[in-house]
Amino acid sequence: FRKYNETQTDDPDYNTWQLHKMPIRKSFCDSWYTACANDYFCGEGDFFACSADYDKTQAMIASKEAAALEEEENKKMTGLVIGLIVVGALAVVGVNAAAFLYYREKQGNPVFTPVDAGVST
Repeated sequence: FRKYNETQTDDPDYNTWQLHKMPIRKSFCDSWYTACANDYFCGEGDFFACSADYDKTQAMIASKEAAALEEEENKKMTGLVIGLIVVGALAVVGVNAAAFLYYREKQGNPVFTPVDAGVST
C-alpha cells in the first residue's frame, strides 16, 4: 500500500511513508479527523520545521509579554508623575495662601477678624 516503492526514488514527490489506496474503515478516519480537527500543524508537518516555528513563536510571545510588562510599568510611572504634579501644585497653592495671610496680617488688614464682642444676640 505504499505509494512509492524503492525503484521510484528519482520521483520528485518520493517519500517512504505515504500510503495509497489502503483499505481503512470510514469510522476510523472520521474519528481521527474529529480528534485532530482543531489542531494546527506548522510548516509542512516536519518535526524539525515545527520545532523551529515553536522556538520562534515562544520568542515572539516572550517579547510581547515583555513589551506589555514595560507598558504597564510606564502606565504606573505616568500615574505616579501625575500624582506628584497634583501634590506639588497643591503645596504651591498652600504656601502661597499662607504667604498671603501672613502678608495681610503684617499690613494690619487681616483676612480673618474676630466677631464683634458688642453685638447682642
